Amino acid sequence: MWKLYWYDSSQGAQITTDWPGIVTPKVSLDDARSTQSAVSDVIFAYLKNGNLYHRLQRDRYGNEYLLASDVNSPGLIKIGMNWQFRFQFLLKSPE
Repeated sequence: MWKLYWYDSSQGAQITTDWPGIVTPKVSLDDARSTQSAVSDVIFAYLKNGNLYHRLQRDRYGNEYLLASDVNSPGLIKIGMNWQFRFQFLLKSPE
């Protein structure tokens, strides 16, 4: 079982959340540029049941958003912003 240790501003404390059934979770700041620090968010992405999902820290990780279904991948390799300022998800190739 995967766990995420994060700061919950509504409780003013660090929280550990369990995430059963997910595969290869990754966490990244969506836009690390200093000019965007007031509006950036932390993205928590993972695979579950063959689908790619993400959750946002601004939602306190409470809402699961489907990004792609039937991705046919054994897992995520990395997530983050590319040189063209687009957030990307790199998946492992099917074996």
